Amino acid sequence: MSQFRDKPSWEPYVRKIDAVEDANGQLFVHLTWHSGDHERVDSATAHSKFPNLLLKYYEGYLRFSDS
Repeated sequence: MSQFRDKPSWEPYVRKIDAVEDANGQLFVHLTWHSGDHERVDSATAHSKFPNLLLKYYEGYLRFSDS
């Protein structure tokens, strides 16, 4: 969403991260805005604009073993 591009953080405007995609060695993050719109951004943008949401997304996929 262009109105958020200059904001230091997008976290208040992002509803959720839908997926992380590897496209020929480059990571992209698919997200849903609170407006319901969907967008794909590069991982560097995700790291700088919504790092806490990205961390929570990855934490949701962590699995620990007893070994």
